[in-house]
Amino acid sequence: MVFSPGNHDIIMSKLSILSLHLPDPEGKIVAQILDPIKTDKLDTFHCFPSLIKELQIKIWQFAFPPPRRVEVRPNRFCRQKKPHCSSCKCRAKHTAPLPTTLYVNHQSREETLRHYRLVWMKSETQGTFNGKVKPLCFDPSRDFLYTDMFDMMCCTRSDWMTPLIAHRFLNRDCFKDVKVLEVRSWEWYDRIGESLQTPYCVALEVFTQLEEIRLMLHHPSQYVAKFCADCRSRHKGRPWTKSMEKKSINAMTAFYRRIHDDTAIDEQLAELGVQMDTKNKIAEVKIPKVVIVPWTRRC
Repeated sequence: MVFSPGNHDIIMSKLSILSLHLPDPEGKIVAQILDPIKTDKLDTFHCFPSLIKELQIKIWQFAFPPPRRVEVRPNRFCRQKKPHCSSCKCRAKHTAPLPTTLYVNHQSREETLRHYRLVWMKSETQGTFNGKVKPLCFDPSRDFLYTDMFDMMCCTRSDWMTPLIAHRFLNRDCFKDVKVLEVRSWEWYDRIGESLQTPYCVALEVFTQLEEIRLMLHHPSQYVAKFCADCRSRHKGRPWTKSMEKKSINAMTAFYRRIHDDTAIDEQLAELGVQMDTKNKIAEVKIPKVVIVPWTRRC
């Protein structure tokens, strides 16, 4: 078969166009493993390093976890040294898992820490609490924070909360952007009102800029039968009344007003063993709206 010079030029020009669809001969050969179910999905995006930095950051942000419910407490497996009931419905849950982007590389970790607060808390060393400790990690703009009345009232002088209240005195409040807090398993007894008049409710004092605090009622009686005997005795509670609601709202409001007026600062500093002039170093504390919400089954 004979080609004329003119035809040869036409053929070569067309072949040169096809060469644009071939791999770069100077590039490295990397095997792409396709998903066995979705064949159009690649496991690795090898062009990521060549993207502009702004686009890389956007991709890391899209990789953040969806909004979560994060519990402000030490990460422990249960309120007993050993689980007393394998099917118990009210065992303590693990702290929300850390975002995966904290582990990928320096850029992903740097971008994650621009949005998320990472708070390292000590484990509790006394009582029946025993478990592994993870840092508390949350994004105040997307995550919802909550605590438990038991932690708020009974664990207020534990080691893991001491650094948090100390940071507030140094104007390094990691919870300053949190606007809503939920306190679960709420009940009312006169001793609760008395406790709110002391400087030991550290679990609440670190939330200085709250706009609303929600007191979620304890487990209703119809769910008690599903718990083990030990948990049933702790969660029975009493019927909720309007009088309890009014006392709860008044006591919590008075608690935050007391902090707002700085009437307990000297007592708190003495408890922490801190000697310093805090007049200009403590951010002004807001007085949040207090609301009572019914119990709901949440994670």
